[in-house]
Amino acid sequence: MKSVITILLILAIIPSVNAQEVESNTFRIEKSSFSANIMGSSSLFGITFDKVLSDKFIWEIGFGYVGIGTGLTYYPFNIKKSEPCPYTGMKFSVLGLPEVVVAYWGYIPLGVTFFSNQRINIGIDAGPALGRIEEGGPPEERVDNSIFSDRKIRIFGNLKVGFRL
Repeated sequence: MKSVITILLILAIIPSVNAQEVESNTFRIEKSSFSANIMGSSSLFGITFDKVLSDKFIWEIGFGYVGIGTGLTYYPFNIKKSEPCPYTGMKFSVLGLPEVVVAYWGYIPLGVTFFSNQRINIGIDAGPALGRIEEGGPPEERVDNSIFSDRKIRIFGNLKVGFRL
């Protein structure tokens, strides 16, 4: 009978016990992640590997449909979980379809990433870009297609969804 009373007492007390609250965004973020991208460092679409270098910097390398790229992202307000984290940086890509086209560009992203507690990243950015597109094939048939020959700044962007390891 004593054990039944003890169990009932414990069950009555447990719902009213308050655990100590822990702020989840103070935990260190996982150091590596893989992401699926549209545009950005992986050219048209592809996969990137991200490596956290510090509380403010992430380096990435991307491989995608006929392209490869890299970039460095700077988070001025630190990388935090469960909060939108604004960022900027520099990203570069090269795209190549032999005998058709070769393109390369760089851009300065202005965006935001959300790092969830469930290890998922969602990020979007856009920013000014400079680049060049060159047609493939014989040199006499090539046309200069610098996308900035008119000296206008173009907008380039990125949509990224990933999982931290």
